[in-house]
Amino acid sequence: MTGGEKMGERMREAIQRLKEIHQKNLLGGGLEQIERQHSREKLTARERIDCLIDPGTFSELGSCVNATGVRIDGKKSEAPCDGAIIGTARVDGRMMAIYASDFTVYGGSIGTQHLQKCGQLVHLAARWGIPMVWLLDSSGGRLGYRDVPTGGLDWYFALESIYSGLIPQINVLMGPCIAGQAYAPALCDFLLMSRKSANLWLGGPRMTEAATSEKIGQEVGGADYHMAYSGTCDVVGENDRETIKKARKLLGYLPSNYRERPPYKTPSDDPKREVGDLLYLVPDQYELTYDMHGVIRLLVDDGDYFEIKETYAPNIIACFARFNGEAVGLVACNPQEPGSILEINSCDKYYRFLQVLDAYNIPLITL
Repeated sequence: MTGGEKMGERMREAIQRLKEIHQKNLLGGGLEQIERQHSREKLTARERIDCLIDPGTFSELGSCVNATGVRIDGKKSEAPCDGAIIGTARVDGRMMAIYASDFTVYGGSIGTQHLQKCGQLVHLAARWGIPMVWLLDSSGGRLGYRDVPTGGLDWYFALESIYSGLIPQINVLMGPCIAGQAYAPALCDFLLMSRKSANLWLGGPRMTEAATSEKIGQEVGGADYHMAYSGTCDVVGENDRETIKKARKLLGYLPSNYRERPPYKTPSDDPKREVGDLLYLVPDQYELTYDMHGVIRLLVDDGDYFEIKETYAPNIIACFARFNGEAVGLVACNPQEPGSILEINSCDKYYRFLQVLDAYNIPLITL
């Protein structure tokens, strides 16, 4: 066999090995773990990616990466993709960077390579000028190993902060997010949470009970809790699919980066139309209340808008909408809610929304 033939044989073996790795990666932590994930009414990481993107557009990066850490008992781990699936894909025709933690692989915990993959993808997304989307379902740092993956968390958080306002960063939480990693969703532009399965804690119920002897319910740290009380959550979906669907819609109002404009969408109604219904919707007596949502529906294109922090400080409405096809941010006091005035929570809600509009050059309309 000549040198060229030997080289060709080695290349064929390498390609076959790559195909085997890709095939193995599709099962993540194995069929048993996939069935366990489905029994909790959750999608797997790859199913979530498929739900978010345009069909057939996902291009995976770092697919050959496995765990490099060694447990303190000397055993070596087998972790396909080290529990982090990353790559690029198109959403409504636009390129996005996507990171999905795979809960079937050690509970989606963060190992050394897992952290490197996610951090590098944030960096690449900023360099390419494309939005970064997290599909998060993780039990936090991978404990009991000789290496210290959490030593790089400061770099991970620093990248989120450095690129804040340069590219949209959207976090879709569909499982637990515990301890140090719980900072990551709060550093993104928007956090969407699944009512069915998402929890965001620095310390969960068991940890809290162990430290303070106080028992707290599982709903503390859930989607509705963070929507109504902390204001950390921006959008709540009923389950994985609905939450991801809402993320797709939200991305449609945001540009790919701070230099570009949001996507234009041709309206089906006439921008010069009369809105005579306002005469009946808005009373002329000051003591009477009305729901400002009805006014917004009449004014915006096709009556369609996307509200942020709907049940947090509901006396003020913050939403994305379109006028004559152009994306805008719309803020309005809601007379239906008690007071309809600006207080601490409503000011916080208003200011956070204004930060996003300012960063991505989206016009503000105030009602």
